[in-house]
Amino acid sequence: NERANEALKHKRVVERLIEALKDSDEWVRKEAAEALGEIGDERAVGPLIEALKDSDEFVRKRAAEALEKIALNTINKAQSLLQQAKNLGINTKSEEEKLNNAKLKLDEKDFSNAAKLANECKNSLERKINEYKQAERSAKESIDLAYSKIKEAEKFGINVSDAEDLHKKAILEFDNKEYEKAIEYAEKSKEIVEDEIRRYNNAKEQIEASKDIVKSIK
Repeated sequence: NERANEALKHKRVVERLIEALKDSDEWVRKEAAEALGEIGDERAVGPLIEALKDSDEFVRKRAAEALEKIALNTINKAQSLLQQAKNLGINTKSEEEKLNNAKLKLDEKDFSNAAKLANECKNSLERKINEYKQAERSAKESIDLAYSKIKEAEKFGINVSDAEDLHKKAILEFDNKEYEKAIEYAEKSKEIVEDEIRRYNNAKEQIEASKDIVKSIK
């Protein structure tokens, strides 16, 4: 996988540069800090904050500049994710507060805290968006499975109107983006149908067994 290989290469480059921040040569440390700022990888935030305490003035300056670039880049990413999350109807109150604080810190030239807050905000939004999309997928799968079971029952001529009503409720909740409720209704719908199919199969087996007994008597 080309993308996976590129990601691995990128990770290794960032790791080597982070290690270079501890090099005995101040010029190596300075160049490493500058390169990390250009790359903009959030994993460099912690090590660059440590580099602000470097004994060399130029290293400290490059570390501060790198943190400013990463903070600005991460704030922009977080802003985009925030809008995406809002469009999905996700509660983003805590992330909005954190992002506003990150912007304030950036204005105050407190680049280390700006980068840290922006990174926390971005990670939180990514997690919430991923959880939302996973819940959406799970709800759709549950609804589809319940529907296939209802169709299976209909082929046997089984009345599953209660299950159909629950399935409709599941679809309504899905449309309202209430995915947990949608899953709950879909699962109940599926369980009712499965119970009815089991009862149908048991009755069918009993009838067949009765026929066999009658045949054996004759």
